[in-house]
Amino acid sequence: MKRNFLLWATVFFCWALPGASYALNCYQNQSGGSVAVTNTLPNDIYVSSAMSVGTVLWRSDQISYSIYCTGRAQGLANEKIYAWINPAKTSPISGVSVGIIYNGVTTTSNQVDTGYSTSNYEATFVMTYSIVLVKTSASPVSGSVTLNNYRVFQLDGVGGINASTAANVNQYLNGKVTYSAGGTCSLAAGDVSRTILLSKAKPADLVPVGKVAGKTQFALTVSNCTAGTNTAQFSFEGTPDFTNSAAFANTGTAKGVAVGLGSSDDGTTIRADGTNNMRIARVQGGSAVLNLYAQYVSTGAVQAGTVSSKITMNITYQ
Repeated sequence: MKRNFLLWATVFFCWALPGASYALNCYQNQSGGSVAVTNTLPNDIYVSSAMSVGTVLWRSDQISYSIYCTGRAQGLANEKIYAWINPAKTSPISGVSVGIIYNGVTTTSNQVDTGYSTSNYEATFVMTYSIVLVKTSASPVSGSVTLNNYRVFQLDGVGGINASTAANVNQYLNGKVTYSAGGTCSLAAGDVSRTILLSKAKPADLVPVGKVAGKTQFALTVSNCTAGTNTAQFSFEGTPDFTNSAAFANTGTAKGVAVGLGSSDDGTTIRADGTNNMRIARVQGGSAVLNLYAQYVSTGAVQAGTVSSKITMNITYQ
C-alpha cells in the first residue's frame, strides 16, 4: 500500500507541475495588439576606455505607450506586472549594460516593478520610461558592436519570463556602439561659469500659459581635444518648475514664469526633470560646439519681477 501510494503521488506531482503558470500576456493598446517596440541608437555612441564605471553613455527621450495585460488564459486574476531587464540574458556590449530609467530609477539588471497589476484578470495602463546605456566595467580601446533587435526588457508577471515573445511586449534596441581609447578637451574659459542675459519681456508677452518669449541664442565650446576624442556629451541639471517640469524653476521675484533651455540644432527642449537632457557634439578639428537657446516660459498668471535660474552642465568625452 505504501509503495502504491508513493507511486501515485509521484505521478500526480509530475502532472501538476507543468500546469502551474505565472506568465501574463501583455500587448500594446489592446488584446492581440503589437508586442514590439523598437528604438535606434544615435550615430555617435562611443565608449571610451578612459571613462569611469557608472558613466551614462546615452539616455533616450521618454518613450510612452498604452499597455493592456491579461492573465485570463493562465487563470491569474491578480498578478503584478514587471519589466524584466535583458530577458535573453545576453551581454553584447563589452563593459556596457543596457537598461531603463523608470520613475527616476536606473535599472540595468533583474526586474522593474511597474507599479501595476491585473485586477479581475486585466490591466490597462500607460508605461513611460527611457532606455539607458551605462558603463559597468572595463571596455576595449577599439572595435565596435552592432545591436540587432537586442531585447532591453519584456513585460511579464512576478513569476518570470513567458517563453512566447509573441504574447508579451518587448522593447528592442538597434544601432552601433564604437570603442575608443578616449581623451579630453578643454572647456572655453568663458563657459566654465556663464551668465546668459535674456531680453526683457512684458507679462503680456507671456499669455496664455505655455507661451515663450525672449529667446536668446548662445553656444558652448570645447577645444584642444586630445587624439581619440570623438564626441563631447553635454548633460544639464537643475530644479524643475513645480508646474512645468520641462522648464527650470525661477528663483527671482517674478511669478508665473520659468526658464526654458533648448538645442538650436534640432529645436528640441532640454528638460529640467532629468529626461531628454543630454546632447552630443561631434569633435572635429580638435573642438566641438553645442548650439543652445534659453527663453522665458509662462507657467501661470505672470507677475513682473526678476527671472533667474541656475543650470549645471556636465561634460563626458568619448
